[in-house]
Amino acid sequence: MSSQKKITIYEMFIQLKMRFPTFSIDKLTDKLNNNDLGIMLMTKKAKEERGDTYVSDISSALKTPMSAVSRSLKLLEDKNLIERFTDKQDRRNIHVLLTKDGETELEKVSQKIWDLTSRIFGHLTKEEQEMYRVLNEKLQIATDEEVEKFLK
Repeated sequence: MSSQKKITIYEMFIQLKMRFPTFSIDKLTDKLNNNDLGIMLMTKKAKEERGDTYVSDISSALKTPMSAVSRSLKLLEDKNLIERFTDKQDRRNIHVLLTKDGETELEKVSQKIWDLTSRIFGHLTKEEQEMYRVLNEKLQIATDEEVEKFLK
């Protein structure tokens, strides 16, 4: 799966969750829930962009207390999907990495999300798909602009 497709998978998952709040990833896998998948996708994306991620990064991105993120990470660690280790230069920082099993599981689930989304969009003509893409992009830009104005 190409890097562009991986980023698209992340965006697709977020869009699936926003548009279909009742959609749960556990319908596609017995190893992960929505929260687990979000953490794993963030970890993978951070590694690609910056080289690594920390527990504090995940906590900030999810707007979730560190204690809750640590519990989720512990469950993922128990399933051998992620590993955590202390930063040698600053022991307060904890790195999070996907294990080989984690990468494999994420790849399987990503492929299922890709396949599901492709099937959903298969109900639309090419023109309708392009219209959806354009409208979705416009709505995202408008949302970003309006939220920024609102928060000022």
